[in-house]
Amino acid sequence: MILDGVTLSIDGKRIGTPILAAAPGLFMRAHPSRAEPFIRPGQSIAAGDTLGLLAMGPVLLPVAAPATGIVLSLIRTGAVGFGATLGEIATLAELRAMGIAA
Repeated sequence: MILDGVTLSIDGKRIGTPILAAAPGLFMRAHPSRAEPFIRPGQSIAAGDTLGLLAMGPVLLPVAAPATGIVLSLIRTGAVGFGATLGEIATLAELRAMGIAA
């Protein structure tokens, strides 16, 4: 289930780079000891920023941003499989192609 997000397009072609789960587990948008999520749709991010956590038993693995850009959407907390789409970002290259970023 994808949260409300932003849809961007260039010449009618939808853009966005998927954020994929590197392993099966429970995707969490915030650390269990915090109420505030790591990021929200519409927020600017840098490559490597933590977008959420993937819980596999007691182990919490960070889900890192694959590129610099803007978060378009994120799923709600829930169980995911390997390679599942966790959300979508508009990369800096995509934003430049749209004339949004320099």
